[in-house]
Amino acid sequence: MFFYYCDLAWRSIRKTPMLSMLMVLAISIGIGITITTLNVYKTMSYNPAGDRSEVINSVQLWSQGLDTWDEFIPSITYMDAMNLRNNKELSLKAATYRTGLALQSDNPKIEPVLNSVRLTDRDFFRIFSVPFIYGSYWDTSVDLRPAYQVVISQKLNLRFFEGKNSVGKTLFLDRKPYQIVGVIDDWNPQPKYYDP
Repeated sequence: MFFYYCDLAWRSIRKTPMLSMLMVLAISIGIGITITTLNVYKTMSYNPAGDRSEVINSVQLWSQGLDTWDEFIPSITYMDAMNLRNNKELSLKAATYRTGLALQSDNPKIEPVLNSVRLTDRDFFRIFSVPFIYGSYWDTSVDLRPAYQVVISQKLNLRFFEGKNSVGKTLFLDRKPYQIVGVIDDWNPQPKYYDP
């Protein structure tokens, strides 16, 4: 029976090749669009935070007057961030901000690089379960009395220290010496839910 239907299909293709080609093209475009839609749906429904999405919150405050600005600014003021940070009822909290700085080591053979940098508290690494290769995040006292300590990525560790354990070494951020306390493993959740 299968071969009979194959024979009928071949006869039809030979009899009307243009129409058959258009039908095959229409069916393949339909299948392609369906598969693409399903993949986009699956990708967009992915939850990178997993079980933590129920307990992680991003605070957004309308700190300006209702008639002051036309649009909502998602960033909160420094004063609001510090008040939330000093809240004793929250067990884990992290104020975070992204900026760019020039990074260089004390090795003159390695050229400085401009890089995106995240300024944050130590709890950031626990909230988002950031994996470490070497060292760890800084002590609680550093959040209260800032010190020049930094956690770097594996990529930066490879660039400046050839991938060796760089904990305790110095990295210059905008010419200020920072002591490396930890090196994180490759960590790049998509979408970047930690940066709303």
